[in-house]
Amino acid sequence: MTSDPELQRILASAVVGKRLREGVSLIHPGFSQAWNLTTEPDAWGADDGAGATIIYKPGPIAIVPAGLDESGRGEMQIRIATLPQVCEELVAASALSSAPLTLIDRVYISDELVPRLVVFTELAGLDVDPGAGVISGVASMPNLDGMMFPRLTCSVDLYPGLDRA
Repeated sequence: MTSDPELQRILASAVVGKRLREGVSLIHPGFSQAWNLTTEPDAWGADDGAGATIIYKPGPIAIVPAGLDESGRGEMQIRIATLPQVCEELVAASALSSAPLTLIDRVYISDELVPRLVVFTELAGLDVDPGAGVISGVASMPNLDGMMFPRLTCSVDLYPGLDRA
């Protein structure tokens, strides 16, 4: 989930002729299809970041973080506002499988077909309201706690302030 300089520049200012497009994929083993949605008015296709093409269809989609959690854990409560059909399919799929809902959020620059940012998470503890078109749950980065990069780059030798003894 690394942001590149061009994406940072567009986020920081209104670059003429450039804007961001977002595509959201909702995936569950019990779904009949992966739901690839966008807030753009027309369907559009782009690379998924791994070389496959995805067609994003217009549909109501919004990912709403519940707020800042200062616990330091790699999880947070979120809500997804989406199509009632996605919610109905998730209710049916959840009855057959306890697998988490996979959420992939991809950010593209308007004239490019390869994502500049890809955020992958799993949603567990699902609460689904098909009538309102809302899915709620706990989003987490499953391997965040076990990643080695802090231990490799943040040593007491390099950063004495980390010594808590």
